[in-house]
Amino acid sequence: MLYKTVEMPGWEKIGEVVYKNLPEEYKLHGGFRSHDPALFQKCKPLVDCISIYTSWNNVSDVAVVSVPPNKLWPIHTDWKITFPFSLNIPIYNCTTETRTSFYKVKDQEKFITKHSDKKKVESKEYLEYNSLPEGHVFELEDVEEIDSYHLTEPTLYRIDVPHSIFNSGSQQRLSLSVRFREWVEF
Repeated sequence: MLYKTVEMPGWEKIGEVVYKNLPEEYKLHGGFRSHDPALFQKCKPLVDCISIYTSWNNVSDVAVVSVPPNKLWPIHTDWKITFPFSLNIPIYNCTTETRTSFYKVKDQEKFITKHSDKKKVESKEYLEYNSLPEGHVFELEDVEEIDSYHLTEPTLYRIDVPHSIFNSGSQQRLSLSVRFREWVEF
């Protein structure tokens, strides 16, 4: 599984509260800004939605992901992976004009690294992708697209699989990326 939508009653309220309280520079500049979960603990709709699946104490990181208009993010794997999925929640302008794509590495032997964090997960698919380096940026000629989706509702997706985001729209796109310390069943 590369991604799946997640049932989160009332998730739209998260976007309203977070967007209203975000500093203006988050709305204007692209990037991935990681934060201590305590900063977002005041967002009751977010804490309530997360508590459906796990304790807020299991949240290791909450990032604001801001993709400028007409921007393609580099194809990459995420870093600091303790749980191979990220819960992504739409905040602003998350429409079908923005697409997240997943890629398969053409010559995986070129990128294999040794990881000690293969604990907890037995799935062959996870181990196959987990052998790729964390935080690596891939060139387009080294990968081929295997799937894509539009973040229009809360979605759990693989952060250890090469992925990128393309915003073909005319406005900034903002989302939250919630990371976890330990395994969560969604």
